[in-house]
Amino acid sequence: MRSQIFLETLETRVMPAVFGTPWPDAAHLTVSFVADNVALNPGWTDASGTAHQGAQSQLFAALGGSVSLSAWQGEILRALQTWAAQANIDITVVADDGEPLGTAGAIQGDPRFGDIRIAGEALSTDALAITTPFSTLAGTRSGDIVFNTNYKFGIGAGPWYDLYTATLHEAGHALGIGDGTDPSSILFENYLGVRDSLGAPDIAAIQSLYGARKPDAFEGEDGNDSLETATSLTHAALSQFRSSLRTLGEEATLPTRSPLQVVGDLTTMNDVDTYSYHATNRDTAFQVRLQTSDLGLLSGRLTVLDDEGNIVGQATASEPGQDLVLNVAPTSSGRFFFRVDSPRTDGFGIGHYRLVVEANDPGATATRLALRETLLEQTPDNDSLANAVRLDPLVAGNSAVGAYAVQGRLSDANDVDFYRLQGSSHSSSLTVFLSGTGELGLSVLDKDGNVLAHRVAQGSLSLRLDDLPAHGKLYLVVTGTSATPYRLSALRNAPAEATALTTSGTLSATAPVAYRGLLLASSTLVRLDLLFTSAQPGAASVEVALFDAQGTMVYREIVPVGQKVTIQLFLPAGAYTFRFVGGMADGTTLNDIAYEASAVLLSDPIGPQLINPDAPPPPPPPDPGWYDQGFFTYLALLDPFGRPIAIYYPPTVVTLP
Repeated sequence: MRSQIFLETLETRVMPAVFGTPWPDAAHLTVSFVADNVALNPGWTDASGTAHQGAQSQLFAALGGSVSLSAWQGEILRALQTWAAQANIDITVVADDGEPLGTAGAIQGDPRFGDIRIAGEALSTDALAITTPFSTLAGTRSGDIVFNTNYKFGIGAGPWYDLYTATLHEAGHALGIGDGTDPSSILFENYLGVRDSLGAPDIAAIQSLYGARKPDAFEGEDGNDSLETATSLTHAALSQFRSSLRTLGEEATLPTRSPLQVVGDLTTMNDVDTYSYHATNRDTAFQVRLQTSDLGLLSGRLTVLDDEGNIVGQATASEPGQDLVLNVAPTSSGRFFFRVDSPRTDGFGIGHYRLVVEANDPGATATRLALRETLLEQTPDNDSLANAVRLDPLVAGNSAVGAYAVQGRLSDANDVDFYRLQGSSHSSSLTVFLSGTGELGLSVLDKDGNVLAHRVAQGSLSLRLDDLPAHGKLYLVVTGTSATPYRLSALRNAPAEATALTTSGTLSATAPVAYRGLLLASSTLVRLDLLFTSAQPGAASVEVALFDAQGTMVYREIVPVGQKVTIQLFLPAGAYTFRFVGGMADGTTLNDIAYEASAVLLSDPIGPQLINPDAPPPPPPPDPGWYDQGFFTYLALLDPFGRPIAIYYPPTVVTLP
């Protein structure tokens, strides 16, 4: 009898994270590679005063042993671009300054690192990699992908896991798509071998969130693939500038010189965009630039042709996101064509670009500048309810979630910017994100100008409103204490955040110690929120210590009573015990301290392929949850101030389900 092959189920159907929330501004996503020795988990100090480092990234060391830097980074970027090419998504590579993962900051657009950060850590064997989808609870960990450095990754088939295939799975999570049960999908929860493309379910899922990739506005009915159907570069540039005025209002800015420029898109691998240009001064040379580095991962090609279609210059990118420059000599006619396409046959042949023509022609530049200044003068500011700039929804798919985004600037501490959202046809939720520098204020107003919500924070903030009435117009108001550029984005009908697992209790003079067990069914990123309160807090504090199933302390923090603490930790699957110990700074009798602890699971792993031909499939692991008392005991007790306390007899050990 032929042996039957079983795939081990590595996680329950209770999703560790909530998926289905798109990035608010998917057309401007960034990715960065985290250097080795950057902290992935926070450090801590044990009761003896010894400092412990948290887990640190070792991605470069793990992947660089047998694969070149450009090769393994190229495979990761290729996987991300495979998703982006199917929808209205563009991703650019930015530098990573080495801040610890989870550093407080803007969820999207933080200048210190990418929205999606790529790292590596020695995780437990139940996961090849772990990814955190976009979430207000995850903060800057949203989108981060952490590879398990205990496994070997390579390129293509071999005695390793294919890096492109593993990243393709994780990139889907980073963009908001959860695991599936269809083996034809790259989001199937286990690794099933090398894959070279997305499955039909994957394309449907990404387009449901972000929409099928939309051609640029210059294609027209017949496209602009040929010289006969070429788009006038001058008309296209002015049309696009007028459109930006409608969106940005007074925030539109002009350089001292004003080259013609237009942002277009190669929407398919066969797309060709052609522009016509007539130089005002036929005796003057000019420069043509194809810029992609700040817009996406397109690997483009730029061709300049004369008025008879003869090639007078051509440049081809040798890597994704590379900018191209051509210097063009004058001709007697002064007429040219610019052709933008790509020789690539993969996702790098798709994406946005900026075509810029910089002519040494002061007269033509002055004429265009004067026209633009006239347009600016006709555009009112947005400093009042009446002049609020309307935010139109970004291109979206069939998802009920609507996304809005704008980049603005406060000119000084007295500037106030108003934006308007049209009412929804049904009751809805609204999640708003604001990031900039200095202290920022964000208000949500109803159609009559009444404040529905208001928040002030340093650097970045978010707020959510639920059950908003149907057909109600809303206003978003941005304020600050200094001049600053900012990014404002909003999501309508974003799914509610992950449900927290909660537990509570009381520490007292007779029972100053409490234990709580936390069972994790798979490796995950855990957000822990801890709050200790007392009617008479005095100088009370609580020691929070976390132990794994072997009794090893893996985290410790002293929390003053009255403060709420949030901790984010990558934790392997298994049983953990929290120990809470209360104490008074002056050694007096402990007042009752109420505690509340909640845990939210924010990430989802891909499991390795585990085959057992001789045994039936193992039962699924128990659901994540809190368990009273804990899974083990630890008797060497000190209070938060280092003083021994009376022996506290351990509770009955909880039996694992």
